[in-house]
Amino acid sequence: MKEIKRQVPWTKTLVEDFIEEAMLSDDEAFIIRTRVIGWSMIKQADELGVGTSTVSNLINSCKIKYDTVHKQFPDRFPKRKVSKEEELM
Repeated sequence: MKEIKRQVPWTKTLVEDFIEEAMLSDDEAFIIRTRVIGWSMIKQADELGVGTSTVSNLINSCKIKYDTVHKQFPDRFPKRKVSKEEELM
């Protein structure tokens, strides 16, 4: 079974607080909620009726918004662990 790597230690409260504070769109909120429960990008794309590149763009948008919210509320939102791919950018 593939190990799930998390950049944020998500809880239900943290997810909902993030969605509210970052003012995520409906699609972004869907992406966050379904990623936390382990959906693949392909399953998310199928459900939204979009391509995986659109899902990837939504994920990147959520990462940027999370980092912004973390800076504003560092006590409420833990620092996101940056992936190796992001470090190379």
